[in-house]
Amino acid sequence: MLDTPEVWYSMGEYIHQDFLLQFPDFISGLRDFFGDASEEEVNDMRIFLNELKKLHYSDEQLERLWLNSGSNLVWDGAGVRAILGELEVILSEVK
Repeated sequence: MLDTPEVWYSMGEYIHQDFLLQFPDFISGLRDFFGDASEEEVNDMRIFLNELKKLHYSDEQLERLWLNSGSNLVWDGAGVRAILGELEVILSEVK
């Protein structure tokens, strides 16, 4: 079973209905969130994404996981798999 870190839910709450009004685009907002995250939160998310990849979730399972984060927004209609890929890039750029 996948252990979901608290930072996943914090990120989901951060991506609220006005998120796209505050940032020029979805990815900029995620960069802002993780730029302010603690080293522990960044490491927790890295571990989570690595474990998630090992599970080979279907697109439907990833969608449910995303919605369970508390966010209902997605990035320009891209699937959750694309968002997770961008998260890996963002995490490689911080701390």
